[in-house]
Amino acid sequence: MRFILAKLSLALIATSATAHDFWLQPQIFQTKPGVALPITALIGHGDDRGRWEADARRVVMLKSIGPDGIIDLRNAFKQRGAGSHFAPVFAKAGIHVVTMQTNHASSELPAK
Repeated sequence: MRFILAKLSLALIATSATAHDFWLQPQIFQTKPGVALPITALIGHGDDRGRWEADARRVVMLKSIGPDGIIDLRNAFKQRGAGSHFAPVFAKAGIHVVTMQTNHASSELPAK
C-alpha cells in the first residue's frame, strides 16, 4: 500500500510541472489568394501569454501544406522588437496548414 501511495504522490508532483503552450496565431482565418496573412508565434497560457521572443535561428522547420503543395516559409520568419512573426502569401485558395518545428530549449520558471 505504501508503494502505491508513493507512486501516486510522484505522479501528482510530476503533473504539476507543466510547460507553456506554444502556437501560431493568424491575424485572421480567411483571406484571399495573393494577400499577405500576418501570423504571430505566441507562448504562454491563459491570460499570461505573449509573443515568442526566441531567436529566429531556433526555427528548424516552418512550412505551409496546401493546394500549392509543401512550401518552405523559413525565409519569411522574422523577429521584430518584442516577438516573432511572419506573413506568408498563399497563391491558391483553399485550406493551408502552417506547421513549425523548433530546436530544443529549456526554461526555468519561478514557482507561483
